[in-house]
Amino acid sequence: MGMRMEIGMNRLLAILLLASLGLNFVLLSEDSEIGKRLRPKDTLGVSSESTRLNSTILPQSITKRPYNTPIEHSTVQRHDYFSGLEALFEDQSYADLELLLRDFLNKNPKHQAALMLEAKLIMRTQTLNYALTHYYSMLNDNLDDNVRSEVQLIIEQQSTKVVQQLTGDGSWEILATFLEPLAQIDPLNKDYIYALARAYGMQNQLTLMENTLAALDIDDRRAQRLRDQVTIRLRQNSTQQQSQNDRTSDQFAQRNQENTTMRQTSQNDLDLEIDPKATQSVPEAIARLSDNNQLITRLGLGNISATMLLDTGASTTAIKKSIIDKLPKREKDFVGYFNVQTAGGSIQAPLYRISNITLGNTQFTQTSVLALPDDSMLKFDGLLGMNILKSFEMTFDQNNQEMVLSRKRQ
Repeated sequence: MGMRMEIGMNRLLAILLLASLGLNFVLLSEDSEIGKRLRPKDTLGVSSESTRLNSTILPQSITKRPYNTPIEHSTVQRHDYFSGLEALFEDQSYADLELLLRDFLNKNPKHQAALMLEAKLIMRTQTLNYALTHYYSMLNDNLDDNVRSEVQLIIEQQSTKVVQQLTGDGSWEILATFLEPLAQIDPLNKDYIYALARAYGMQNQLTLMENTLAALDIDDRRAQRLRDQVTIRLRQNSTQQQSQNDRTSDQFAQRNQENTTMRQTSQNDLDLEIDPKATQSVPEAIARLSDNNQLITRLGLGNISATMLLDTGASTTAIKKSIIDKLPKREKDFVGYFNVQTAGGSIQAPLYRISNITLGNTQFTQTSVLALPDDSMLKFDGLLGMNILKSFEMTFDQNNQEMVLSRKRQ
């Protein structure tokens, strides 16, 4: 009797289990009308949102799959769908692309073209060193030989491009921040070691420079040359700064002497004795004091004129993003996002190479410019940093309350 009751109970449990499975199938099936009515709308999640984006952003020829065929089950439809994702990247619809691409990779995790598109998207939306870190992680995956070679080439080209650009600008702090995580991932990469050591050294962080160079052989000749170059450059910078300070002091003393002479001499005599045009060279540019005692000048970016604040504490020139956005694509080259320090703290800002910049009578080509949020600079359009100012001798004219910028002699 007890055995019969146990068998009956087991049958009942089996029936209840099958009924439960059937109900779950109805509730979870996308084709079930009952499931559509019973399923709460707020539980649809990412899949529902990606479906909405599919129908509103991607072409109908891509999103209308016959018989609701899953993407992963149709090679033709998968190819067409991925082409739509690539179109979103070209249109710079990065937010929409991120959601749809994530959904695509969930269904096609080994789609290598999609993995490369994801890496390109990260490079366009995250800091460049993070993006290159992601490329390094891809090398641990089972990639085709041609894809693996492409990943390695991207890492090499992008890192070399940035090192050369920031070294030429003298943007040592940004360069060090960029290289630090890469040197940890690839600690035997000598190009990273030399560039990072130089970036530390040029900031007078000699202990960090030596710690970085310690990864090399003790008799590494290139490392020794780097030490010598850093030492010479630091001395030159110190000498130039002292010379600039002495020259400014002499100019102030000269101005005071001229003012004393002017008080002792009639205006007619003064006109005969002093000819300003004969004693002063024509300046390359002028920066004038604003009402709040800030030095302001004009900078040309192609056909756009920007009001710039002189900032000798900034290594890289920074301009409002809205102004950078107005430049034609052919006049700007996106380098990547970088972590930069501003008055409001650390932010991620895109760096561009601007093809043509004009300050006074001087033109600069392929110049680094950071694009900062507009609300970070309300009274001017940008900060004129040392990657441009280092080309000028700066002399303050006390009488006219302006800074005279004259091109340094080569």
